[in-house]
Amino acid sequence: MMNKSAKTNALINEKSLYLQQHAHNPVNWMPWGKDAFEKAINENKLMLISIGYSSCHWCHVMEEETFNDAETAELMNEKFICVKVDREERPDIDAVYMSAVQLMSGHGGWPLNCFVLPDGRPVYGGTYFRNADWNNIVFQLSHIYKKEPDKFLSYAEDLKAAINKLELRKPQKSFDKTTLLTLVENWKKLFDHIRGGLNRAPKFPMPDNLMFLMRYGWLTQDKQVLEHCKLTLTQISRGGINDQLAGGFARYSVDAYWKVPHFEKMLYDNAQLISCYCLAYRIFKDEHFKNVIRKTVDFIISAMTDAEGYFYSSIDADVDGEEGRYYCWNCADMEKVNFNNPFPSKKISITDLMCDYFSVNDKEKTAEGYCVLNRLSDEGEIRKKYHLTEEEFSLITEAAKKQMLEHRNKRKPPVTDKKMITSWNAIMITALTDCAEVLEDEIYFSRAITAANFIQKNLFNIDGDLLHSLNSSSDNLHLEDYAYLISAYIRLYEHSWDEAWLMKAKKLLQQTDELFSHTDGINYYADAGKDFYLIVRKTELEDNVTPSGNSVMANNLFLTGKYFNQPEMIDRAQKMTEKLTDDMVAYGSAYSNWANLLIRFTYPFYEIVFTGEQALANKKDFQNRVFANYLSARFNKSSLLSLATTQSDEKSFIYICRNHSCLLPVESVSEAIATMNSEK
Repeated sequence: MMNKSAKTNALINEKSLYLQQHAHNPVNWMPWGKDAFEKAINENKLMLISIGYSSCHWCHVMEEETFNDAETAELMNEKFICVKVDREERPDIDAVYMSAVQLMSGHGGWPLNCFVLPDGRPVYGGTYFRNADWNNIVFQLSHIYKKEPDKFLSYAEDLKAAINKLELRKPQKSFDKTTLLTLVENWKKLFDHIRGGLNRAPKFPMPDNLMFLMRYGWLTQDKQVLEHCKLTLTQISRGGINDQLAGGFARYSVDAYWKVPHFEKMLYDNAQLISCYCLAYRIFKDEHFKNVIRKTVDFIISAMTDAEGYFYSSIDADVDGEEGRYYCWNCADMEKVNFNNPFPSKKISITDLMCDYFSVNDKEKTAEGYCVLNRLSDEGEIRKKYHLTEEEFSLITEAAKKQMLEHRNKRKPPVTDKKMITSWNAIMITALTDCAEVLEDEIYFSRAITAANFIQKNLFNIDGDLLHSLNSSSDNLHLEDYAYLISAYIRLYEHSWDEAWLMKAKKLLQQTDELFSHTDGINYYADAGKDFYLIVRKTELEDNVTPSGNSVMANNLFLTGKYFNQPEMIDRAQKMTEKLTDDMVAYGSAYSNWANLLIRFTYPFYEIVFTGEQALANKKDFQNRVFANYLSARFNKSSLLSLATTQSDEKSFIYICRNHSCLLPVESVSEAIATMNSEK
């Protein structure tokens, strides 16, 4: 929500949409940096570090209730130096203070509000506060700091030590197939067997969780795991968390049924879910999943893609302070749509049918009196009720959905945050490449190349540093950008067999080692250590709604090491994984991308080389039947990969290799798969 007050603060010249949204608050916000910290030191005041993002509903609520309140702002301005941070622009700042707030309160989220000493050490914090509570906290904290500063100094030092302690890891511990089995068996105890996902609310889609489980289920033929994944993805796609008219997924569902979401749409969620549904389609061959892929990617292209080919970060949950109203319907809304009946002989009400189809009824109403469209009802029963064949039902509902979308498009839309985040764009590049293969349409791969070329041209500075966003400076370097772009480069190679992408991946990996390597020589720091005011240089290891930079790097090291026959890379990936063995077993869903690497280490991993005129056709057939634990290359006598230069291109063969040692070639994909299965 953009405040229209004529008064401005120091955020007025910031490029971040989130910071601009607060530029007219009566609070004297400052951006993070030298000026704010020096002012706090000179005036001997506590600082408020307030962190959020532009599409965050509760960030908007707290702004309206508290930061736009003149009396509250006057109190804040008197007692504190107030700093606003866009977490999407500065994930390193967010990570430090999120750890602090989680240690203090046991939970985290956004808005994230942390009160700190003038040197940045935290002393108190939380997430959303009601205005009355906030004013009391502001007064009490400032009073204690003025009268008994030693209390805060002592607590701040203890809290900083606790944050640093979070960085400590257990000694390395070996792993094997039993580790993987125990991890999954513990995880199964948390499955929701009725609605999918984990048995709790709220529910997040967690696509990387599902991609690991699908690979594991396919590799081990674990039917329970596969059925859980299919159920989860079906329920998500039919729930209110998925925009049933335009496509695109909201961030999470507040209930256990996938019905009512927080409505912000994030690029990283949608990109990962596209890849997840691509893998699901390959494994289950369910046409519904292919339709979900197409609808979601087309939504991203139409609503979140810049003319220059990169992708926007998010779409807001709110319009004029009301969350989700843009997406919600009631019976009166439905009656305003001038539905056409393509079968006039069928004397039915299309309005009534679509209310049944999308569960628009009194039972499904939210407290605000609206319904979130979902398709969780039994469509077979609806067809019977209206005496329609499956074909008639499909034609009617598809036409009606288009008319509903046209009607919805007349509403005031939520704001799109057009910032370009490098890591999220890299995830989308991978998703588009997956789409090109599953949908068999190279236009998606062309879009992936366009985005990759945009990053190459615009996100590397003169020193060769990869910037986090178009608004970033060279002191704002993040592991996640390097890790995800390396992964995207590898994926571009896998699809095209153009070795230029692999060479870019290898070069960027070397830069990553130089900028982010931990002092332990194994893991990677989350940032490049260039911000003087950050009190801790964190090492993010747990996978969350996106895989951690370290887990992505470990997989990058493994694959790059395999391609270029560099065992030291694979050895480092193994050491990284061994530091987390016990944690993975105890809480697999927080380490799913590490678990992907466990699969690669504990089950046979193959290098597959295709030769001859049928190389591309054989590769396509192979990747539609094998879903884990291989990389592919095509014979090329001038290849930079030794793996791809030792065969002959005279006949269409498939070479099955392990550790760059190949068996005798076979001529068909079925023979290749039979050979691999014999080694499991």
